[in-house]
Amino acid sequence: MANISINFLNPTDGREINVTVEDSITGQEVIAELIANDFIPVPSETLYGYKLSIKGSGDVCLENNKTFADEGVKDNDTIRVMPAFFYAGSNLYELNSNIYKQFNIF
Repeated sequence: MANISINFLNPTDGREINVTVEDSITGQEVIAELIANDFIPVPSETLYGYKLSIKGSGDVCLENNKTFADEGVKDNDTIRVMPAFFYAGSNLYELNSNIYKQFNIF
């Protein structure tokens, strides 16, 4: 386990925060913390959830159930928080519904 400094980029207003986390943290845990600290809004009827992507990776999404170490997140990486919306009854991303159950978001 190692501490890494990560920048998170807000998807709506462009705010960027720098946070030091353990590389054993998962995407699910990060998303829950960002919601708990009011950096991103709680998912709603139209906002299905979030995916994370390392800036400059060609928009390849990290797996929410894998650790940052497993996904190759490095010190000083910038992580884009990308919202997933419902459009005409379908969603853009397949997200794990356990996120909501595990963190009691709904």
